[in-house]
Amino acid sequence: MAKLRLTNGNYYARVRITVDGQRTEKPIPLNTKSKEKAERLLKQINEKELLFKQGTISINQVVVTDPLLIDDLIAEHEEHQTLRGVSAKTLSIYKLSLAAFKEVLNGKDIRLLSKSDYLPILRALKKKYQNPNTLNIRIRSIKAFLNWAVKFDHIPELPFRIELVSIDKRRPRYFSNAEMKAILEYIEKADNPELLNRVKLHDATGMRLREIHTSFLGKNVITVYTSKGGTERTIPITPDIAYLYEACKKGKHRDSTISKMFKKVLVDTNLYHLPSGDKRTFHCLRHTFAVKTYYETKDIYRVSKLLGHSKVTTTQIYAEFDNIQLESDFEPEKKTSDGATFDFCD
Repeated sequence: MAKLRLTNGNYYARVRITVDGQRTEKPIPLNTKSKEKAERLLKQINEKELLFKQGTISINQVVVTDPLLIDDLIAEHEEHQTLRGVSAKTLSIYKLSLAAFKEVLNGKDIRLLSKSDYLPILRALKKKYQNPNTLNIRIRSIKAFLNWAVKFDHIPELPFRIELVSIDKRRPRYFSNAEMKAILEYIEKADNPELLNRVKLHDATGMRLREIHTSFLGKNVITVYTSKGGTERTIPITPDIAYLYEACKKGKHRDSTISKMFKKVLVDTNLYHLPSGDKRTFHCLRHTFAVKTYYETKDIYRVSKLLGHSKVTTTQIYAEFDNIQLESDFEPEKKTSDGATFDFCD
């Protein structure tokens, strides 16, 4: 088998051959100063040396071949994922993530990646994506891509251990009963029935904004047949919610428009920004459903099932609020003897 030799700062593979009955060595340039990369290339040389000894190729063909660039694999990876039936959104995430990976690789042979490349790659990705959540989405996709490349023998092994960046675990942002009352009253005065129906529906079901299009109405349930995790789930509903659902199905606005209209409502009612600086969006209606349902049932498994989470650990974050705060936010108003109302905690 070939051995490494360092000459003038560059690595060569020493291949033993016989010429005119004499044993000699042929140095094969590996064009690298990194021992780790040279060891990877040596595997390629050893495979070709074996072919040479079998008489399949000549000694002149025992060379390092053209680099395996990420472009050579992206199309094949995309085709494989499409055949597996992954969603269009997941394919889009892969496309963005692998485009970023290609950019930071800057033409490097993907087979020559090593541990020393990990920090520069992570540094470049972190510079490109300031939001740690977005960064982790890109990292997860790149990790899955490299695992795929190993599985199908495009690269011999993972070149480095890939870890997600740490993220501040902030609690989900939700709306209290009083805030929801203010939101609904504002939308009613603005005479926007489609937005009003969507807000009421998602607050009552915890459905994601886009799930209105991948669901159908059954007897006393809404069935979401395509969700973020790819699982099907059912959500029990009342006749009033069923009426809302059917009305929302007839809506004319795109989800992006609904989201923008709701943001304007939050801004106009001073509910967009929290004291922490966080912003609330339409998706916070799903958080509201989850937090309120857990407060009322204390059943985290039920909440997990209603949200369609594959792991209850994902849902656990909704159980981490102080019960006194939740009492203040979700207890119903009490009626006085004269029919007036007062807040339960006042």
